[in-house]
Amino acid sequence: MITKRIVTGLFLAALVFESLNWIGVLHFHLDFTWLGLVGTSAVILALLFYVDPEPAVWVAAFAGTSADFISDITNLYNHFSWWDRIIHTFGGFCTAVIVYYLLRMYERRGVIMLRGASIIYATIFTVSFLGFVYEYWEYLVDFFYFQHQKEQGDAVDTVDDMILNILGASLFLLVIILWRRFQNNKKLKAQEVARALSETK
Repeated sequence: MITKRIVTGLFLAALVFESLNWIGVLHFHLDFTWLGLVGTSAVILALLFYVDPEPAVWVAAFAGTSADFISDITNLYNHFSWWDRIIHTFGGFCTAVIVYYLLRMYERRGVIMLRGASIIYATIFTVSFLGFVYEYWEYLVDFFYFQHQKEQGDAVDTVDDMILNILGASLFLLVIILWRRFQNNKKLKAQEVARALSETK
C-alpha cells in the first residue's frame, strides 16, 4: 500500500510538472514534446488506478516512464544518439514486467485461461502491440498538434524502436524462464534429498 502511494505521488508530481511546461507556465527545454510526456503519463496512471495491480507493477510503470522523462528533460536523447535505443530496450523490459504480472494476476483470478509458455507468448505479443500504439501516438502528436515531424522519427527509427522494445521484453522473459528453471531444480534436489533420507530410515 505504501509503495502504491509513493509511486502515485511521484507520478502526479511528474504529471503536474509536465503539464505546467506544456501550457507554458514553466519553460524547461525538452528534446521532444511535453504533450507526448503528458499523454503517456496520464494514460499509464489512469490504467494503474483502474487495474490496481501489485506494487511491482507500479514500480515498473514509473521506472519506464521516468526514464523517458528524465532522459528527455536532461537532453540525453540529443547528446547521445544511442541513448534512445537504451531507453526503448529498458522500456520494453519494464512493459514486459507490467504485462507479465497482469496476465499472471488475471490467470489467478480465472479471468483468462493462459498457462506456462502461453503467458510468455502473450507477453511478447502484447509488448509488440503496445510498442506499435506508442509509435502511432507519436505520429498523431506530430500530425495533428505540430503539423510537422518532431516526436516521431523516420521509418527506420520506428522499426528500430519496436524491435528494441521486443528485445527488452525478451530479456525480462529470459530472466523469468531462468528463474523458474532454477526454482524447479532447487525443488527437485530438495525432493531427492528428502527421498534419500526416507530410504535410509
